[in-house]
Amino acid sequence: MDSQTIQQSLGALKRALLLHVGQGKQLLLEELDASRLAQLEYLAALPLKGPQAPPAAKPRQQESRPLVAVSARAADSLPPAEEGSHETAPITRVEPVAPPSSLPEAPKRVLDPGLAPSLDSLHLRFRNCMDCALGEGRKSFVFGEGNGSAELMVIGEAPGEEEDRQARPFVGRSGQLVTQMITAMGISRESVYICNAVKCRPPGNRAPKKEEVAACRPLLERQIELLRPKVILTLGNVATHALLPTGEAIMKIRGSVQQYGKRLLIPTFHPSYLLRSPVHLKEAWEDMRKVRAKLFSTPQAQPREST
Repeated sequence: MDSQTIQQSLGALKRALLLHVGQGKQLLLEELDASRLAQLEYLAALPLKGPQAPPAAKPRQQESRPLVAVSARAADSLPPAEEGSHETAPITRVEPVAPPSSLPEAPKRVLDPGLAPSLDSLHLRFRNCMDCALGEGRKSFVFGEGNGSAELMVIGEAPGEEEDRQARPFVGRSGQLVTQMITAMGISRESVYICNAVKCRPPGNRAPKKEEVAACRPLLERQIELLRPKVILTLGNVATHALLPTGEAIMKIRGSVQQYGKRLLIPTFHPSYLLRSPVHLKEAWEDMRKVRAKLFSTPQAQPREST
């Protein structure tokens, strides 16, 4: 086939295709048949030396590419094929994306603290708690620490910046004062149990909101049930109002002996307030004397029931 014959065949092919699909689809036609038309144009431009003479330069061979398995997202990101390209585009097989088996499962929320048989298990169940908005900004879930069979339980307000960093209650300046108040009663900090009414630090150390206290209250109540202390010492308004149905300020009810179930509860000032107003340290010491008296008092013997 000579060059003139190829040109004629090429023209006839283009006219036939255009006649079949219409002039309005010429661009689409040229895109769909770009590979075939390019091959014909290439052959038409070759100089011939005889009926069976080989071309002076071999046309670019089509590359053979293996099947490639890609995800749907990866397939969408593949660049489009260039117009007029002589190469065969790679064949892609879209497969569903499956999560790797090494990915951890989403934490499961435990709604009933009563399912926990011990303080340790209660901590494990709630350490990823997201029952209120404070969980989104915390660094640590400050559960509590101390003697698991303590007779004295000290309850504060909420973790501060240092407590959030160390995941321990009362380790800042307020914590130092709490330790002094405990040791002034003749007992060590390690022999008591210390926690907060709210387990996550509020932004900017603000006072916890009512809904945040309410979200933590079932957890706090379960801590008391498992610990079974003889005396509960609440520090400040938040801790006191979390357990007692009263709206009275701490200034009015501090030092009073309240009943919380089978436990005695004595409210006093929060240590951060005492640091700002040391004039009330004497009153706080009087409250510690009441706590000490209740801790070391011998309960009256109950009369035996007659059979």
